[in-house]
Amino acid sequence: MTKEQFKVYVFLPLMHIVLLYGLITSEHTLLILLSGIFLYFPLHHLGNGIGYHRLFSHNAFKPKRWYPYLSTFLSSISFFGSPMEYAVVHRVHHQNSDKPGDPHSPVDGRLHAYITWITKFKPTHKQMLKVKDLGKSYPWMIKYQSIEWLVPIVFYGALFSINSTAGYIILLASLLSLHAAMAVNAFAHTTTPIVGQSDNSLNILWAAKLISPIFLHHNHHTTGDNLDYSTAEFTDRWSWVIKHFLMEKKDA
Repeated sequence: MTKEQFKVYVFLPLMHIVLLYGLITSEHTLLILLSGIFLYFPLHHLGNGIGYHRLFSHNAFKPKRWYPYLSTFLSSISFFGSPMEYAVVHRVHHQNSDKPGDPHSPVDGRLHAYITWITKFKPTHKQMLKVKDLGKSYPWMIKYQSIEWLVPIVFYGALFSINSTAGYIILLASLLSLHAAMAVNAFAHTTTPIVGQSDNSLNILWAAKLISPIFLHHNHHTTGDNLDYSTAEFTDRWSWVIKHFLMEKKDA
């Protein structure tokens, strides 16, 4: 069994079982649900949405020195893997979107796009060169790839030994983050070609408002390195967070 197969078929199902057990047996079920849903928003956006996606995959802004570490930690405990592994998948996806070579197009099946692609996609050496810029900008990422799998195991093991309720809350937020990203892969693209588009990406406004701005997915595929996902119908408030707290200010 490969590392990827273990993650998809053993580790992630186990973490869902742990969460379900907590929701059934805990005296604080309502607290876990409400706090986990509330925590999802900062955890997902500061981890995957802004860090792994806008920063590492698209180089959309120059971050403050501390932020890449925070983003990597939050994304690791949300089961996204290492930043370089994530970025190479995303960059290959943009290069071959809904065409042969796309790691997770729903053209190959919704379940494939949602999760099973993880067990099938193996980046080539040439594809890994697409993220050599990350290795130069953040040299620690290269070594981090070999230990990243330990981070969620150690973190949740320690957290549950200290406070199980806090463990269930953060685990719920982390799994919601993972499922939000997987839902984009599976449902923000159609399975059939769209006339006038080079890919099958969609804008889903209600999901952008309630879940994540990345559900304005056709806009994103059109301007992938854009920092701000705002439109006439949608205000991307997380871009305000980036500009005021996470990015280095440009010289006047």
